[in-house]
Amino acid sequence: MTRTLIIASSILSAVAFLFLLLGFKHFHYYRDATVRRQLQRLAAGLYFLVGLSSAAGIVRYCVHVYYMHQFEVSLKIPGFPSFEYGYSLWMAVGATLGALSTAIISSYESCCKTITAKDETQEEENSGVKELMVSTYV
Repeated sequence: MTRTLIIASSILSAVAFLFLLLGFKHFHYYRDATVRRQLQRLAAGLYFLVGLSSAAGIVRYCVHVYYMHQFEVSLKIPGFPSFEYGYSLWMAVGATLGALSTAIISSYESCCKTITAKDETQEEENSGVKELMVSTYV
């Protein structure tokens, strides 16, 4: 069950990243601002599911490691559980926090910000032939 949760969260994370990329303002795959907003909301929901499934997998992994090595832990052997358990656990916790923070930021961007008329007119202007523009920074 733990592996299933982690593998499912990995696949959902890749799909959510694709929807998030398509929902970006400066990524001109979809011109309509409402479609981009819906893609951002979908990405936020998927990242929230990724965070929840990863958190459930982490809790199951911690319980499994504790019960599997309960005797060794009770002997208070220094450095046990080994470095591999702790490293993979903290990597998973970091990924879960990253997914949940992405969900929060994406939901803020899609729900709390309003679509301005300026965004709509920029989309119409950009839909024509693009000129070659070189910008330099001094």
